[in-house]
Amino acid sequence: MTSSDDLYSQTVHLLTAAARRTRVVGAGTDGEHREPADFAAFLTEVMAATAANVGGVEALLAGRSGSWEADYVRQMVRSTVGADEFELWRYRTEPVRVPVHVGDLLQDIGVEALYDEAYVELGRRVQSIFYPSAGIEPMARSEQEAAAAKIGELEDALDEQQTREWAAYGAAFREQVLLAAAEIYPGLPVDVRVTMEGDPEDGGPSEPEDADDSPEYRLWEVARLSTPLPGGIPLADYGGGSVADVDRAAGRTPLARLAEVGE
Repeated sequence: MTSSDDLYSQTVHLLTAAARRTRVVGAGTDGEHREPADFAAFLTEVMAATAANVGGVEALLAGRSGSWEADYVRQMVRSTVGADEFELWRYRTEPVRVPVHVGDLLQDIGVEALYDEAYVELGRRVQSIFYPSAGIEPMARSEQEAAAAKIGELEDALDEQQTREWAAYGAAFREQVLLAAAEIYPGLPVDVRVTMEGDPEDGGPSEPEDADDSPEYRLWEVARLSTPLPGGIPLADYGGGSVADVDRAAGRTPLARLAEVGE
């Protein structure tokens, strides 16, 4: 890891080299000569690019945003990109990486809870085969085993369905991120990379840690709201209600979907 002293020295070295640059004026004429390059313009563009890479002007200044130094930097960057930072992202030099942790997302939303309930229900059915309620005639042993085997097959099918639905949600989430990127940041000069769980570039968090107005977070949030859930409805259309409660009431449970496939 680079120490603060090393980083300071490296930065001063690079900026000093930039400040010593020259440019040719009047090339090809009798008055051709060299003069210092426009360091001020260079520096403001460097600061704009840095702000774009870290997620915005306020993310850049988060360490001490109320200081006079921060205020001058803020003015410098905004004089280049505008107060609303509309032009900021065209200065970005690093790819936009949007993490997608399907398991975490669907757990937080409540979809995974519906699958947990489905597995509990299948366990209850097996229990009722071997230990029927009072007043219910027990089946013969061979019938019990056959009935339990069918439920075991149903459980296997439920596993396969969950795997398919998780994969489909991840693929749809990726597509929504890229669609949103084309619409919200049409002039973005860098790649938008959607990293899924297990990807070599996957950094771990289930959502971006950058500022809320950063491209990473904005694209992630747009996709989170617009990607259809396993029940077929985008999160935005649930109106703030519990996904598990709404899907349960509408009959969009995992077992119901499994039954539809088997029909």
